[in-house]
Amino acid sequence: MNSKLFQLNTRDFIKGFIIAVVGAMLTALYNIIQTGWNLTWPQIKTILLAGLLAGISYLATNLSSNSNREFLTPEPQ
Repeated sequence: MNSKLFQLNTRDFIKGFIIAVVGAMLTALYNIIQTGWNLTWPQIKTILLAGLLAGISYLATNLSSNSNREFLTPEPQ
């Protein structure tokens, strides 16, 4: 079941975590393709930040959507 407007449930957090991990993995893959396996701390920091921002953006989208996934629309009666 989808969460209501301005509410999050456990499923949202689990999906947000998965989105964050996948976002970080794709960013890491992109960096590895560009620079090889020589990852430095600034690159790792960028990878972690990209994953964190992907997860936060997913949660923000779910927080501002109702149970029918309509953006900033009140719950149907």
